Amino acid sequence: MSFRPAKIHIRLLVGEKMGFAVSALVLVLFLQALQYPLLYDISTDVEDPPVFKNAVEIRGPASNPLAYNEGIAEAQQAAYPDIKPYINEEITVNSAFSLALDVALEMKWEIVFQDEEDSVFEAVATTFWYGFKDDIVVRVRPSSKNRGSIVDIRSASRVGVADMGTNARRIGVFLQNFAEKVKDGEGDIDS
Repeated sequence: MSFRPAKIHIRLLVGEKMGFAVSALVLVLFLQALQYPLLYDISTDVEDPPVFKNAVEIRGPASNPLAYNEGIAEAQQAAYPDIKPYINEEITVNSAFSLALDVALEMKWEIVFQDEEDSVFEAVATTFWYGFKDDIVVRVRPSSKNRGSIVDIRSASRVGVADMGTNARRIGVFLQNFAEKVKDGEGDIDS
């Protein structure tokens, strides 16, 4: 007497269940993706976003374009109305730039370009699960009163038409961490 048919039957059932589980996972991921706008480039300043200089060279020809236009700005403002520049009328530009670099390094970003004179740096963040590379530019400028500083950040995915909120979350975490450093008194105050 042979037990082969029973083993085959069990394998078929296991394979069927695994196929169902994988299909269900793909469906869940697809439905989650529908909750996010088709954006791969997010900036705190939608009128004058920080400009990438170094990222253009390191992204590669198959990467998403870095042209931030009015259509992107409108879609971003509709999806993420809370993403705004960090403005502090008391912290100096030099101090804000230094703190921004510290936050970037604490977030494990790879700094790929730095211009202290213009208070701009670029970095690359690598996503945890899939290892996607996203480019980031941080710009610090004097505030309108020329006393404090304005910190802007832009994060752009290299691949894909939608980032499932990754860039917006990254910007939010960066700004929160930056604000905490300022609150903890880690920046020079202009008096």
